[in-house]
Amino acid sequence: IGVLVGALSGYYGGVTDSLLMRFTEAMFTIPQLFLLLVMAKFLAGKVPTIEVLGREMSGSVIVIIVIIGLTSWMYLARIVRADFLSLKEREFVLAADTIGTKNRGIIFRHILPNTMAPIIVAATLGVAGAILSEAYI
Repeated sequence: IGVLVGALSGYYGGVTDSLLMRFTEAMFTIPQLFLLLVMAKFLAGKVPTIEVLGREMSGSVIVIIVIIGLTSWMYLARIVRADFLSLKEREFVLAADTIGTKNRGIIFRHILPNTMAPIIVAATLGVAGAILSEAYI
């Protein structure tokens, strides 16, 4: 979620950037721990147990994983947006635009591969944060 929101916001700018970043900031205001506790309590019995790679996962674990995933993308969106704002001004983007590459191609074939290093670092740190969040519950 964070990569897509950050990419669209950084590339298109203007009103799109303002709307997506205000949505991201609104999502920052939702307290993750409180939401985890409340949703795990209310949805634990309603989500069925599923089997993943030969191991059973209870409904409460699934709820925790989904809530952590839905509430931890905002940092990545900000990082990707900052990289896109920087990279969209480079010559290779101008060259791709000049030869008629569509916006989608410029975003996914030219700019996004150049932002993979910060994405990998942020995702790695995000996994550690998700493990700590789950362990706290």
